[in-house]
Amino acid sequence: MILARRTLLLAGPAILAMSTVPLLAEGDERIHVVKDPGCPCCNAWIGHLRESGFNVSFEDVFAVAPAALRHRLLLNFEGQAESVSPDDVIADLLAGIPTDARART
Repeated sequence: MILARRTLLLAGPAILAMSTVPLLAEGDERIHVVKDPGCPCCNAWIGHLRESGFNVSFEDVFAVAPAALRHRLLLNFEGQAESVSPDDVIADLLAGIPTDARART
């Protein structure tokens, strides 16, 4: 019985906090979209959100890729011995994407 009370006492504030989150989220109409610069679907989605009354900010997925991927890359011994950085790997990866894939119409 003590464990059940302790669990209730510890879980009670968390349950109360979770029940207020939807109320707080309903008033927030800001949305941030990370999009492909030439994608008609992304542009249409942003237009739909704006027409629906949302405050939409967006940025290019290729611009945020280095910051998003940098900490996810672990170099092997050979890469470290050749002084290759994660930024070099990401730059090579992004350079390998054809420009027509970046600017789809």
